Amino acid sequence: MQSTRYEPYRQEQPHNESEGRRSYNERRRPSSTLLPPRDALLHVPRVTTPVPIHQGEQQTPEAAQSYTHPPNIEAYVLPRLEMCFETFQEAKNFYNVYAKHAGFAVREGSKVETRVYLYCTCYGVYEPKVSEANRQRNKTTARTNCGAKMRLKREKDGTLVVKEIVWEHNHRLQLTPQMLVFLHSHKNFDKTILEYVKYLQFKGIEHAQIMSILGSDDPGSYFLEMNAKDLINLKAKNSRMDDVDDVLKTVNFFREMKAINREFFCDMQLDESDRVKNIFWANASYRGAYQDFGDCVTFDTTYKTNKYHMPLGVFVGTNNHLQTTLFGFAPIRDEDADSFTWLFKTFLRCMRGKAPACILTDQCLAMALAISDAFKNTIHKLCR
Repeated sequence: MQSTRYEPYRQEQPHNESEGRRSYNERRRPSSTLLPPRDALLHVPRVTTPVPIHQGEQQTPEAAQSYTHPPNIEAYVLPRLEMCFETFQEAKNFYNVYAKHAGFAVREGSKVETRVYLYCTCYGVYEPKVSEANRQRNKTTARTNCGAKMRLKREKDGTLVVKEIVWEHNHRLQLTPQMLVFLHSHKNFDKTILEYVKYLQFKGIEHAQIMSILGSDDPGSYFLEMNAKDLINLKAKNSRMDDVDDVLKTVNFFREMKAINREFFCDMQLDESDRVKNIFWANASYRGAYQDFGDCVTFDTTYKTNKYHMPLGVFVGTNNHLQTTLFGFAPIRDEDADSFTWLFKTFLRCMRGKAPACILTDQCLAMALAISDAFKNTIHKLCR
């Protein structure tokens, strides 16, 4: 049975070496000479004639089209030549109102002594600052080389007069109110909502929860057209504004602590620009613990783990129960010999001139130089 089953296959095997090297498809492919000739009457080539385009139906390519504001726009929002504005902000606000009715956003252009410009956000051509090989984000640009703009001339009395208006855009305009609120110049959020976001941020509410509260449609909730990127930018702005007077807040806090307890000690070092360079403070309990357990002190700095990127120096000791005891804190801007010298001399002044018998630090050369200058009779040891 097996020999009968494979007999047809054996009969098709080639009988010479050249035939065996040919593929199966080549051996099975029929020759073109065996095909019947093409009939000229049955195979007439046909060419489909193009459909004629009438003059009124001809479409302009997208790149060559121009768009402008709708014809039913109110006349009082249209800018006109020779219009006069007292300030640049007044002119920008007026042009932005027109842009909202027309369906585009506004950005400020170049400012020179005699003229200023207000552009559509798609004005100009984007020029990348990095090469294509070094690009980290695959982000497209919104600029389409749009020419819409308004040019104003600054007069001698400081007023601004409109001298040129270009109405035509080379991109489609956004006329739906639901989408206009996402254009940059039209994002005017209510002050109550902004204060509410700031309150939630400083209460430690997470980003996703704030977005859920703001975007909820439940009755009594706050709804606004704010995406995740807007919320991130708003939170960053709140943090920057909160950081502006951090030094003043620190000084006021030290004054309050000094008023509560006269043994509270603090001092600051300023640089040549009168900016805070180094800060040291120790409360009454730290100073009292040092008088009892200040024979051996360990000093070390964290590596810029705070938002100001300033190393935090910590003076630490051990009490009679082998428990860690704090003696003082010092955020310092630079880990150099001058900063450490000021810090150690301030620490010595805080502790009423009592120097430690032994101090342990890491292998920092700047610390070693400052210790030999501030603590004359202190033994300096290095930590493992």
